[in-house]
Amino acid sequence: MTNMARQISASHNCTVQAKKLLVTLSTRTSNLDAALKGLSESSKDYEGSIMIARGELLRRQDLLATLRDEKDALLKLVNSGRQEQELLKQTPRRSQTTRVANEKQTEEHQQENYNYGFLTHQQQQPMRQTAPKRSATIGPRRAFGAAAAAQQRAKETEVTRGLDNDGLLVYQKQVMDDQDQQVEQFSALLARQKQLGFAIGDELETQNEILDELDAGVDRTGLKLKFASKKLVTIK
Repeated sequence: MTNMARQISASHNCTVQAKKLLVTLSTRTSNLDAALKGLSESSKDYEGSIMIARGELLRRQDLLATLRDEKDALLKLVNSGRQEQELLKQTPRRSQTTRVANEKQTEEHQQENYNYGFLTHQQQQPMRQTAPKRSATIGPRRAFGAAAAAQQRAKETEVTRGLDNDGLLVYQKQVMDDQDQQVEQFSALLARQKQLGFAIGDELETQNEILDELDAGVDRTGLKLKFASKKLVTIK
């Protein structure tokens, strides 16, 4: 369980890091979109001068649209991974609770058999607290016969009813084997989530490199626009 907790923590850290990078990517794509719109308007205002070519502008807009679509797809993957992580956090806790409850039930059943139908001191204590007050000269009573059998039947479940000690041990082993199988499945799912987080990180690095190139292109185009504007003012 400790190993699973470490895997869940590592997967969660990858998801958080990917979410931060996606937020940065979203901000940069928005800035680039605004810059490309500014270039488009400038090209319309100074038509005929040295501006960015329409084909180049369309190419950059298409590239930005592709980046935005990939960013949305990555965001969906991150959100789905986060939901799976929440499920993984809850399920081991439920499995541990079920395991403890089953072990406690088995111990109680075995203890009852060892007492041959008589109530133990711990079982008598709640009854003494809730029983009506009796004379101090009369000692506490034990449950015999039908009363003891009724108390034992009240603690049985649909699964454990009719099972002896050997049957309860077999049932307990089966439950623990099922829980171990669930743990193995969760471990495989965590490994897949970790690989997915690394893949998202690599994809985000690639997109950031493309955004850097677009930023540089926008800066160069902006300088050309300033130079062209000054030249246009000089000509006028």
